[in-house]
Amino acid sequence: MPIYLGAIPFVSLAIEKISRSISKVVSRGRKDIIFSTMRLIMITSALAVIYFSSIHFLLFGSEEGVFGLYKKAKQARNEWTMLLRSTPNNSAIITRYHDKLLFPERKVIVGDFNDNNMNKLYAVLADKLPLYYYNFTLQQKDVDYLNNRKLADFGLSIVPTNVINNSFSLYKIEKRK
Repeated sequence: MPIYLGAIPFVSLAIEKISRSISKVVSRGRKDIIFSTMRLIMITSALAVIYFSSIHFLLFGSEEGVFGLYKKAKQARNEWTMLLRSTPNNSAIITRYHDKLLFPERKVIVGDFNDNNMNKLYAVLADKLPLYYYNFTLQQKDVDYLNNRKLADFGLSIVPTNVINNSFSLYKIEKRK
């Protein structure tokens, strides 16, 4: 955006020069018409290249382009809808990256299972309301590690519930039986 704002004075100067060139062509007569016309075509072509390349970059040229943002927003909306359908209204979801996606529709805890103090709190919370974990899809060996080592000491287990997209899955955290 700053680039576009900074370019406005230069574009306005170019437009002024083009309009002066047109008025000179009209006032000089036929002898300088070819030179002035060539100059006008070059200036107009340069402005057209700048204009269309800027529009292309704005729409398609980066991940932050209009169409890229639209695609990401649509994917996030689908992800959000699937998560809300897969979890009860009174549930809490532990996540590392999706707190902004889920709040305020669900209670959100930004975290993972690395901190044993938090794991103790998760065990208390699992007694009070449905508790889920939403993060990158874990391989079965990672789920087994969490269930046998990290969460077992706190009377918890993690159960795959729903694959949301290619990278992320939802897991239910339950009290061990």
